[in-house]
Amino acid sequence: MIKINLIKRVNHLKKDAPTKWYGVSNTGKAENTYVVTRNAAENTSTAPTEMDS
Repeated sequence: MIKINLIKRVNHLKKDAPTKWYGVSNTGKAENTYVVTRNAAENTSTAPTEMDS
């Protein structure tokens, strides 16, 4: 599950502008190549072995 953190950031080009809130994703952990390719090929006609290459 992807979590979204809200972070307040300053525009470095316009120092006088008010700060804005930005959503930054935080996945928690890195996935290996096997899991990523299986998830990417799940709803497609591409075979997972093709996605690996």
